[in-house]
Amino acid sequence: MALARAKLRTLEDISREHLRVCADIVDNTPNLMRATSAAARSLRATDIRRAASSNENAARLRSAALTAFIQGSPSDPAVSYVFHASIFTAALQAGVNEPLAPMAGESAALDLMLMMFMSLESGSHKFILSASDMLDKLGDTLGQPYYRVIATGFRLAATKRMLGSPSSALKKLDIETLLEVDRMIIRKLLPLARRECEGDETRNQMLDEFENML
Repeated sequence: MALARAKLRTLEDISREHLRVCADIVDNTPNLMRATSAAARSLRATDIRRAASSNENAARLRSAALTAFIQGSPSDPAVSYVFHASIFTAALQAGVNEPLAPMAGESAALDLMLMMFMSLESGSHKFILSASDMLDKLGDTLGQPYYRVIATGFRLAATKRMLGSPSSALKKLDIETLLEVDRMIIRKLLPLARRECEGDETRNQMLDEFENML
């Protein structure tokens, strides 16, 4: 029994090791979905269940990315996303939910939002189209319409910039039809997101920004 306790790694140690694993995987697997799947497979279900036993343990498993940020050496946003998303995926696969899955899922969603902001500024619009689908699915799994509104708003903005000025009236009609689909999705989700974010000034300001795009 004493030997078993001696061999039990701390969740902080597991977190640091997992962050290194995620960095290696992202270096060799540019596709974020495949990288996340690979990183999730590297986590043991027993460690995931231990981390899901309390808020404190859930925070310990997720501590490496936050520690790196506090120490002034934040992880690449893609690595941070894979780190959090793989913990979220592993938690769902292990059949555990609160508190670990929502915590990790929220962090992964914020990582995606950061990457999409950066991509919008740099003109990497194709990345936004794929990342918005990932954020939409995260929001759906988390039961948070807020993230689904943000995902659709980013897709709407990226589509507008990618397509530019149409060369013909028919092309303009096709583009407007495509954009109107996303506008309809945002209009449908906004009331739900507003109720979800009641009292949260920061999130409501974000929703205002995307509503102004309609």
